[in-house]
Amino acid sequence: MPRSKPKVLLLTPSPPFPPTNGGILRIFSLVTALNDRFDFTLLTFTRDSGENKFSDAAKLLALENIFAEVHSVPKESITSGRKAAPPLPRIARDWFSPAMASAVSAMSPAHDILHAEFLQMAFYVRYSGAPVSFFTEHDLGHLSLFKSYFREWTGLRRFAEIPEWLGTRAYHAEMCEEYDRVVVLTDFDKKRLAAKMPERRLVLSKTGTNLSRFPFRPPQKDHQLKPLVYVGHYPHFPNEDAALWFCRSIFPLILRRMPGVRLVLAGSQPTAPVSALAVPGGPISVTGE
Repeated sequence: MPRSKPKVLLLTPSPPFPPTNGGILRIFSLVTALNDRFDFTLLTFTRDSGENKFSDAAKLLALENIFAEVHSVPKESITSGRKAAPPLPRIARDWFSPAMASAVSAMSPAHDILHAEFLQMAFYVRYSGAPVSFFTEHDLGHLSLFKSYFREWTGLRRFAEIPEWLGTRAYHAEMCEEYDRVVVLTDFDKKRLAAKMPERRLVLSKTGTNLSRFPFRPPQKDHQLKPLVYVGHYPHFPNEDAALWFCRSIFPLILRRMPGVRLVLAGSQPTAPVSALAVPGGPISVTGE
């Protein structure tokens, strides 16, 4: 009799489809690559009303092709359950749902692994009955006061938010202790967490690129300047920060050496500072999705 595949209950804040940003693309790609070795059950939030109701339903239908089971909890239950939220920092409190906690408690005992994606979903391990728990930490930027959105606050607002930032750091440390394994995406993040927790509980799983999607094409012989392209999901602070830094500090140096070169900032949901980089007639354009 063939051995059954391990069952993984995967928690995400939204359906990992379509793969239009790095975090969602990573989840979608890994589940697609590994679903012959594991049975993945998706448990996520979707809108039960409003303009996103039908698009969220369509996303779940698409994901049935790669997940053994797909389940969702109305995202509206976050708002209705806010008064019942345990003491948590804002990043987690804003995602607390009694309905999600109940679903995790009911479904996780039938699974071998609970795997939470993103810090805002991490506290649901406290409702899990799965024997093993994994947490993917996509980005440690929130641990820094000056390398995250915290740095944008000025004056009294920055001082007022320091307790929230300290609470986020403490909450992150608690979550790392409560999971059997913490998955990190970079060597830098692994080294940073290894100073705070046993390295044996850290798993480094770098995000790569599927080269089959980008076949090599030899350089053209016309010597015509091709545009530079930066692709990012701009609401994610490191992506916005990198685009702004490149445009302000690096691209002017390139223009001096290669007058006429153009830069295209492509990708989802450009923020106001990114959109402002595109000046009519200028060398930078912002395309959005």
